[in-house]
Amino acid sequence: MRSIPMPDIYSHTGIFQWNTNGLRKKSGDFRQFVAQYNIPILALSEARVDDDFRLSNYVLYKSSRQHGQSRALLAVRRDIISVPVFSSTTEVPEFVACKVRCGETMLHIVSVYIEPRTPLTHSEFSAIFSHISTPYIICGDFNGHHTMWGSDHCDQRGNLIGKYMDENNICVLNDGSPTFVRGHTYCSYLDLTLCSPDISPQATWTTDRETRGSDHFPILIQHPIFDVRGQHYRVRITNWKMFRHFNTQNLPNVKEPEEFAISVLNNCERATRLVTVPSGHVGVNGEYEKLRAIRRRAERRYRRSGRVEDYNEAQHIHKLIRRELQILSIRRWKQFSCTLTPFTPIPKVWKILRSLRTPVIQKQPFRALALLRGTSEVVIANEYCTLLTQQSDMVSSIEYRSSHEKATRAFKKELHSVQTDLDYEFNTREMECALQSIRKSTAPGLDKVTYDALSNLGPAATTALLEIYNEIWRTEKIPESWKLAKVVPLLKPGKSPLNLDSFRPVSLTSCVGKLLEKMIHNRLQWWLETSEAFPEEITGFRPRRCTMDGILDLTTSVEHERNNGNFTVALFLDIRRAFDTVSHAHVLEGLVQLGVRGRMLRWIKEFLYCRNIIVKTNDGDSMRHEIHHGVPQGSVLSPTLFNAVMAQLPQKLESPLKISIYADDICIWISGSSRDILKNKLQAGLDTTFRFLKERGMELSAAKSAFLPFTRKKLPGLRLELNGASIQRVKSYRFLGVILDQSLTWSKHLDMLESRINCVINVFRCIAGARWGASIDAMLSFHTALIRQAIAYSIPVLNGLSRTSESRLTYMLARSLRVCLGLPRSTSSALVLVTAREPTIHILRTQEICRNFFRLSTRPLFNDIFTRKGTNFLSTLNSLPLWIPEQPNWIQEICKPPWTLPLLEINMDIPGMQTKTSVNTQIARTLTLSHLEEKYKDDIHVYTDGSTTEDGSTSAFVVPDFNHWSSFRLSHPTSSTTAELHALLAAATYIKSNSVANSWVICTDSKAALQSIKTMNSRSEHNSLVHRIYLELSDAIEFGNTVHLQWVPGHTGVSGNHQADQLATAAHTSNNVHLTPFTKSDAKRYIRRLRERMSHDEWLSSIPQDSLIRLIDPDLRCPVYTYSARSIDTLIHRLRLEVAYTGSFLHRIKQVETPSCKCDNPVEDVEHLIMDCPRYDQWRARLRISLGILDNRPFSLAKVLGPWPDLKKKKRALASLTAFLKDSKIEAKY
Repeated sequence: MRSIPMPDIYSHTGIFQWNTNGLRKKSGDFRQFVAQYNIPILALSEARVDDDFRLSNYVLYKSSRQHGQSRALLAVRRDIISVPVFSSTTEVPEFVACKVRCGETMLHIVSVYIEPRTPLTHSEFSAIFSHISTPYIICGDFNGHHTMWGSDHCDQRGNLIGKYMDENNICVLNDGSPTFVRGHTYCSYLDLTLCSPDISPQATWTTDRETRGSDHFPILIQHPIFDVRGQHYRVRITNWKMFRHFNTQNLPNVKEPEEFAISVLNNCERATRLVTVPSGHVGVNGEYEKLRAIRRRAERRYRRSGRVEDYNEAQHIHKLIRRELQILSIRRWKQFSCTLTPFTPIPKVWKILRSLRTPVIQKQPFRALALLRGTSEVVIANEYCTLLTQQSDMVSSIEYRSSHEKATRAFKKELHSVQTDLDYEFNTREMECALQSIRKSTAPGLDKVTYDALSNLGPAATTALLEIYNEIWRTEKIPESWKLAKVVPLLKPGKSPLNLDSFRPVSLTSCVGKLLEKMIHNRLQWWLETSEAFPEEITGFRPRRCTMDGILDLTTSVEHERNNGNFTVALFLDIRRAFDTVSHAHVLEGLVQLGVRGRMLRWIKEFLYCRNIIVKTNDGDSMRHEIHHGVPQGSVLSPTLFNAVMAQLPQKLESPLKISIYADDICIWISGSSRDILKNKLQAGLDTTFRFLKERGMELSAAKSAFLPFTRKKLPGLRLELNGASIQRVKSYRFLGVILDQSLTWSKHLDMLESRINCVINVFRCIAGARWGASIDAMLSFHTALIRQAIAYSIPVLNGLSRTSESRLTYMLARSLRVCLGLPRSTSSALVLVTAREPTIHILRTQEICRNFFRLSTRPLFNDIFTRKGTNFLSTLNSLPLWIPEQPNWIQEICKPPWTLPLLEINMDIPGMQTKTSVNTQIARTLTLSHLEEKYKDDIHVYTDGSTTEDGSTSAFVVPDFNHWSSFRLSHPTSSTTAELHALLAAATYIKSNSVANSWVICTDSKAALQSIKTMNSRSEHNSLVHRIYLELSDAIEFGNTVHLQWVPGHTGVSGNHQADQLATAAHTSNNVHLTPFTKSDAKRYIRRLRERMSHDEWLSSIPQDSLIRLIDPDLRCPVYTYSARSIDTLIHRLRLEVAYTGSFLHRIKQVETPSCKCDNPVEDVEHLIMDCPRYDQWRARLRISLGILDNRPFSLAKVLGPWPDLKKKKRALASLTAFLKDSKIEAKY
């Protein structure tokens, strides 16, 4: 065996058994070994690890020792199915057992440690075997001697073990090699590997050639049942150009959806190649391998000689290896941190960082249930499907049956009706809009067709798919395969995989079917919102609504009533499995109540009924389980359908009860001064809600519901009951992510917020230090996404906070920014906020209140909130110069469904020119004129353009053939896309007003505007403007005109485009003003300007006049430094804020006794360091010359650290400063 190289033995090892003699000190070396060879199972004894010990890629099972650290440990590779069997709580023997699935074999693995010189009885030893069955492998340090496994004598423990093995037909795999060594005079055979007889014949047992720092040799066990192949993952690389070519050949004539999906999948497979990528262990450096070789030689010398000097040398080398690995791991982590940029996706950052602090879980935890119960995975899958499809207890009630029959009659009565607006066939514009809004990362259904494939079908295949959709829409027959969902059980975070309730179902249905659902949903949602079918109390899953609506409605009502001498009681209700238990008949009845009729109603009925789910397992598929209730999980239509059911609830409640509904989160509240009246009315509202939900198959949970009186009065008689069970009264409650307390002091919410933010800040410290890590730019982007947004979410309702609470929030922001900027903890919070250009809490609240003001201003809820006098929210609003400009009359005239408008020919390409920047200006002009002459030779050319500045926006169009032009200014500053769309609208109006029908081509240089028109997304902020363009062009086309829209590259010398550009630029001083809708982008622009103005004023007032930053940058206009390496950027910020680690600063924080400089100057401050210290005269002279070239200002601290108005000079000045700080070694010292 020794003739085989050790790396080959490691690569084929199934179990690595080792007495580590304390794993912590050897963990660096051990982790490198494990990561390199990916051994399936590690059985470690005398590990002495804490509960928080973690091993990457391995699921850990530890012995449950009552006192002290675990000494028996099993680590199972996470791709192997495993479950814990038993963990001893006794000291003798100490063991842990688990059950693993290796292929088709179920195997028990046990790791044991028995202390030496401790009595061991027969019953204690037999306890190891009482929890396992054959086949099994038991690994451990038994500390017993017997000739059976190589010892030269037998002791009492060895005889006990040997006798038990003979009596129970247990095999030992040891080959007689010593496993414990001490010097050259003593070795023993303490580590045993026991197994059942069916394992022994094919097993191979050998010891390692090095102890890896322990006094025991590792044991390498090989067996064919273990999967010792390296872990790989396969990457699919698809040639989409080839895929579209295949589609063009064989998809245009396909008429059946199943055949279409099969053809798409086949074409995709033909155009796809699989690349196998090894997981790839990143090896360590040569120094590590050199030290390992030296350690092996030292250990061999010690075993030969027994000299203490050789032993000490081996231990010394082991310490050097530990140190080398620590340095290497720190260096690699810093290198990884430096790769994080502002463009790194936040989910990717979280995934990496979460893996550092959360336990490793199995890749397929659902399969562990079958292993635990010793049954087939199909049985578990069927049990899980039964759990998912079980009905609510409410369906057996008389109320439900009666209501169900009534609802069935109601929707069946309307099934054969006609609704012209919703019954139109779908067009390519709706399909493109749906394709643009999909998430391409969505997993496919059983047909394996992905959204990526559907997005790359090509024109011919897309047309064929649209025809299939329209045939399904006409016949109202949905393919059975679209109604069959593959359910993937995902383990909930922090839950045990040994319970079915711990898994969250994710239903995967056909992407081909979901694309049609998306188109139907867009149409249905547009119709429901335009007709104002939903009540205002429904805020979930609707455009321009969010969770803050319900929170604002409740909190402003509480404040208003408190100011009037009343108090409010809020009731928070929890619905058990609401989306899974709602009745299908009531969904359809709810749609009828909202006015949905005809084909849409019939299609949704077909969509809801006869749906099935299956779970695919390695042992086969589960049975099909039909879903008789609930809205389909994972469908884009489901939230809207659920809202249709809940929309009837608000009108069932009697005044003065108020309600807010966000999906299945319900809050009912009432205000008044009489406890009994409030109790009776709230109880009546609760009974009504319970009855309403019961009739629809849903059940309220009394245990998870609660009521919160917003008062400090005891109110002893205030009790509420739900179906005979008392509802708990609470002093605080978490509602839609905000913790409400009875006095609205927000202390509990701030505690929760601080806890979350502290966790994020701890993560920030892992990826950035004062001189290493991610760039300041990246850290600030993470801060904005993870810290500021966490505070901003709830800040609109956090009004009336005490000064202490405001300081807490400011401190949270400042703590995060100190890490981002590499500043010491003692840096003033005000200075930190100024340096990071971060809005204060007051301004952040103002910003978010403004955002909600503009969002709510056109809705009835705003009127309710605005009439509640004396609320903090309203007080903040009244103190701000908010305004909404006058809106055009036609903004409310969007009544014609967009799918009924004609399709326009929109061309966004020029042949021979992929992008404007791909060719030079002269070639772009030639290609454009050639294309216009060839394709639109007989058309009348109309050129449009828009112009935007900080102060306003303008639009213009010109018709060179008629020598006609028009330009105008818009009523307020807008985005460039809005200005371009207004120019297109003016051109469309001109074409419509022309008395003679012609063929026209409208040329614009805005692809964004053309894309908005092409897709006509109803959720776009330009929807009303695009809709108006369509109406004008529709009238023009009906009159006999032909209209094309063509993109042309701007500023390339095309005559008409140049004229339109000049007209738009000149219109900034025009008195001709056109009203334009106030969009989301316009509101953001207004809020940004307001925030910048207010922030600057607050920054100036918060910083003392005599501070260094005010001396070098009096107006505080200097931006955040993010131009150089992190160590330089952070040092510049420390210098500007006087918190660099100078003698003066260190003395201030009591780290040194005197603030003197090494050059004998009494004070070493920033000014002395940069301007006067003679130790840096040589490099300072170079800096003085470099900066003197840039301008004639005298050499001063303001010139070195202050702002530069010119960007080029600023970069050159920063480069000179960077050279000074690096060459003089200031970077490393301060």
